[in-house]
Amino acid sequence: MFTVKIKFVIAFICFAAKLFSFQDSLVRFGDLEFRNALEKETLKSFQQNNKKTNIVDLFMIHFNVTEKYSAPSSLRQIDEVVEYLKKETENLSEPKKIKRIYEFVHKRFFKVYQHDNSFPDVFKNGEYNCVSGSAMYGIILHKMDIPYQIVEAPQHVFLFAYPLSHKILIETTSPKNGYLTFNDEYIQRFIKYLGENKLISQLEIDSNSAKTLFEKYYFNKNGLTIQQLAAIQYANFASYHSEKSEYEKALVEIKKAYFLDPGERNAYIMQQILLQVASNNSYSEKQEFNNLVFLCRYNNKNAKEVSNEAIKQEFGRLTYEQLIKKADHPSYDAAFSMIYPEVADSSLRADIAFVYHYELARIGLLNYKDRKYEIEHLKAAYDLNPKHVDLQTMVRGLLGRQIDSNNDPKSLMREIDDFASQFSFLLTDNAFNVVRSNCYLEYAYQLIVLNDITNGEIELKKFEKLCDQNPGLEVSDRFVEKAYSSAATYYFKKGNKAKSKEVLTRGLKYAPNNFGLKVRLSQVR
Repeated sequence: MFTVKIKFVIAFICFAAKLFSFQDSLVRFGDLEFRNALEKETLKSFQQNNKKTNIVDLFMIHFNVTEKYSAPSSLRQIDEVVEYLKKETENLSEPKKIKRIYEFVHKRFFKVYQHDNSFPDVFKNGEYNCVSGSAMYGIILHKMDIPYQIVEAPQHVFLFAYPLSHKILIETTSPKNGYLTFNDEYIQRFIKYLGENKLISQLEIDSNSAKTLFEKYYFNKNGLTIQQLAAIQYANFASYHSEKSEYEKALVEIKKAYFLDPGERNAYIMQQILLQVASNNSYSEKQEFNNLVFLCRYNNKNAKEVSNEAIKQEFGRLTYEQLIKKADHPSYDAAFSMIYPEVADSSLRADIAFVYHYELARIGLLNYKDRKYEIEHLKAAYDLNPKHVDLQTMVRGLLGRQIDSNNDPKSLMREIDDFASQFSFLLTDNAFNVVRSNCYLEYAYQLIVLNDITNGEIELKKFEKLCDQNPGLEVSDRFVEKAYSSAATYYFKKGNKAKSKEVLTRGLKYAPNNFGLKVRLSQVR
């Protein structure tokens, strides 16, 4: 079980910065959970339209309110302000234009700073923070065709208007209110994460302090897009939930932050939340299967952070909860079908598949499942680990069950040959070969009694070859006596004493102390 603890020492978090991108995303649209139809439609549009969508809609998701918020109404308010400001600032210089915009927007929308905040709060009650405030200015500047840049610093998020010329600073809150406090442990873990993922070199780690590297890589100095600012809002939602130890809810929100901005920082925060959630998984619901799917994706990315052993341990817990404790085969099958395709490491895939097939075979054997079901899972597990002792025992057990229910040596031989073709260890297994030898002898006896000496002799030769290939095989005297005595009697009745004697001598080779064969041999002489 995972024992990772997340310590978010924060008053208000603005996560952002797309430091690095992955070729295979950790989060896909189908992984997301939505608050309402508006959120689903907006994020779907973001995915389908090459990550271009209505800027306002990305922010119109309320943290505390689940019902649909009126984005059109908010957009109308913004458009009214934009039209008014275009006229008001038409003949002003660029610095004076920004001053007028800043003052009017602040007076029109912002009433009180609130660190737990989402963009709709601006329209609902005038509450704002650095993210929602910066988003408001960014949207309005965008609609007025005024160039701007959103900037993130260790203690603040703010904007520059005309970044290539005047660089006019627009602050929505005081930097002293700082949105994030990091302790040393958090900083050290983040730098370790970058190093183990080879996102920064060991030389750079050795040559700089952790704080220097943290500020260099954790914060985006090149400016943020409005979409990245929307991702910040979702990451803030994750932060609010994490502060209350609501990690399942935090995971829902950080997934959406990563979906909008798949950078290393969002990936790292998501991983830490995920580990905390996974440690409490009871694997009773589909969402908990999804958590293990995400752990597998992180394992693919960095097996040091989420090891193969950790994944195996979690799948073992899932197996216990779903299959052994609850006997919920459909859910267990569904979980395996979700998890197995996500695993990239071949050895880990083999380990997970073995557990799956082994446990289904084991429980199937206990519950007397049909032969086809048992063979399917036993064979799949055997192909993955043919030397597993308990698995071999189960194979013998199923074969023994088939033998007990079949008195026809001919069909039993087909059954035995089929087992041997699928489970090759049986070919050198003494117990299996004892059964095989008895079948050869019994079938030979039946053929000879029916006067089919030719095929009877063929079965006797098979028996002899098996014994010669397996020295020390403990054959049954009773079966040897029946088969070879019947053959000797057949030849004796045909007047061929020499052949009768030869058959009895062959039989005594495999049952040298058999009284019946000795007596018959003495009589032939």
